[in-house]
Amino acid sequence: MFQIEGNHLLCIDCHLKFQQALAIQNEQLSSTLNWLTDQMESRIGLSGVLPRIHVPKPVHIHNSGKTNFNNIRIEGSVVGSINTGEVERIDLALTNVRAGGQDALASELQKITQAVLDSKELAQEARNEAVEGLSYLAEQAVLPQDRRQKSLGKRILSNIERLLTDSANLTAIYMGAAPILHKLFS
Repeated sequence: MFQIEGNHLLCIDCHLKFQQALAIQNEQLSSTLNWLTDQMESRIGLSGVLPRIHVPKPVHIHNSGKTNFNNIRIEGSVVGSINTGEVERIDLALTNVRAGGQDALASELQKITQAVLDSKELAQEARNEAVEGLSYLAEQAVLPQDRRQKSLGKRILSNIERLLTDSANLTAIYMGAAPILHKLFS
């Protein structure tokens, strides 16, 4: 039992639903404040000068089964041990990269991401770190060349390469994609 304001007692399930409702309410309020900030900036003719409230993407945890996105498949023991919110971000970015006409890049990012998720050779921490790096790369790929963070992108590419060299299979997949990935930040 959890005690909330007003000395109300809630069971675990009800408390979870209450917390989820509060999170949704907070997200809506934050989005509204960001919209109002946009309106103020629009009114005075400036853009991007006032701070915004960061609205975090919720983390989805799945305990078992199979999760399919448009581009990536998650199965078995991997489900529940990775941040599926990151995978969802990669999946969305891959869809946008394809829509932008960069099918080869989207295909290589998809292959690497799928191989990392399916790898039995990578430690859990290394897998999560690689997925976060791939999420960043996928989001950068959607941006125009002049808006990409080149120095950070090169460091993340280097880190992913370091993480994947422990596995011959992952190294081979990464090396096949490396030329296309390095073009993102050149």
